Amino acid sequence: MNKFTKIIKPTFLVLMVGLFSSNINAQNNALDFDATTDNYVEVPNNALLANVKTVEAWVKVKENNGNFQSFFTSRGIFTGLSFYASPTNTWQLWGGNGTDWDQLEGPMITYGAWTHIAGTYDGAKFLLYVNGVPVDSAMTTLLPNLTAPLRIGAGQTEAAPDFFFGGQIDEVRLWDRALTKEEIDSRMNSQLTGTETGLVAYYSFNEGTANGDNTGVTTLTDFSPNGLNGTLNNFALMGSSSNWVGSLAPLPISLSYFDGIKKDGANLLLWSTATEQNSSYFELQRSQDGIQFSGIAKINAAGNSNKVKNYQYIDNGLLSFSPLSYYRLKMVDIDGSAKFSSVVFIKNNVTGSSITIFPNPAKDKIAINVTEKALINSQASLSDINGKVLQKISINQSSTEVNIGNYQKGIYILKFANGTAVKFIKE
Repeated sequence: MNKFTKIIKPTFLVLMVGLFSSNINAQNNALDFDATTDNYVEVPNNALLANVKTVEAWVKVKENNGNFQSFFTSRGIFTGLSFYASPTNTWQLWGGNGTDWDQLEGPMITYGAWTHIAGTYDGAKFLLYVNGVPVDSAMTTLLPNLTAPLRIGAGQTEAAPDFFFGGQIDEVRLWDRALTKEEIDSRMNSQLTGTETGLVAYYSFNEGTANGDNTGVTTLTDFSPNGLNGTLNNFALMGSSSNWVGSLAPLPISLSYFDGIKKDGANLLLWSTATEQNSSYFELQRSQDGIQFSGIAKINAAGNSNKVKNYQYIDNGLLSFSPLSYYRLKMVDIDGSAKFSSVVFIKNNVTGSSITIFPNPAKDKIAINVTEKALINSQASLSDINGKVLQKISINQSSTEVNIGNYQKGIYILKFANGTAVKFIKE
């Protein structure tokens, strides 16, 4: 769709039940599954799948056909995981504990609409997300399915495929750790390169020609370095169903970062996109409680771009009675469809802060000024916006000068021994 937006146990798991890589294909396709003709994709078992702890996908269910419909499974005999669109019209995630199934249940399904589904398992907590929101969880011990293959579009892998899925599937991702809610929020509407740390398998579903003659396109390619390709089974590969089709999944804008800092008594919001396709504008929204948001600015987007685009907005209309200002971006396509970014916040009252950074923004050097005695003879860490630590800084006096001339332009974070984190901009 030309949009801004298009489980698992430690040492194991393959769950059941996405993102587009701009350097893989310029097209945006999905795979249409016809439950009546038993379509499914099979990925052979591989030792790497034993380490999967998060699975994500964009899915669109056509209708309630009276059966369970599984769009991703590694289910064995009380092992592995399965995601279902259930006959009771709810999203469900099942995990095997060796003797029975732990079942998580989500909200009602909106048929014919793209929905982001994710499941995580960190070795103790089993968690289901729908559209980035955690909807159900359980404390449990799940067991991996170590021998059977993965199936996309069909259930159970310990026997013949069943529980066939009717609808479209796009952008399936498997990770070797339990992603946090913040990571799911930040990535679900972004694009992947296929080389992200921790990525076990990545299926962009961009093969073939939408609605065309794809009789020779029978491989679902894994665009991670691991090459865990799948094989299509029983697809017509011709026309607008049971075939590669154009995707309306909410992708392809790649929002590289979105953050904000205090500057000259106002709040400076900055964001960057890596790619945009048919983007119209950003609506910057503000809230005093992080729940109820209202628009404060409209910023035109690039439309179509394969280059990094930087945006900023200065918010002078702060509410003095609110200790925090929360912000999010509404990213609107030319067809009017929209998706939201994750939420960031900025403290409105910085009076009395024991730490200041000057100047901010800065070009070559910054001065770290501290008034809290406990911070003297401590260390601070300097990180980029992705959390990568760039250097350790010794705070031995009330003012410490730091050379930042070799760093690229962007937002950086200083973290101190008392738990305080301060952002600054390198111009």
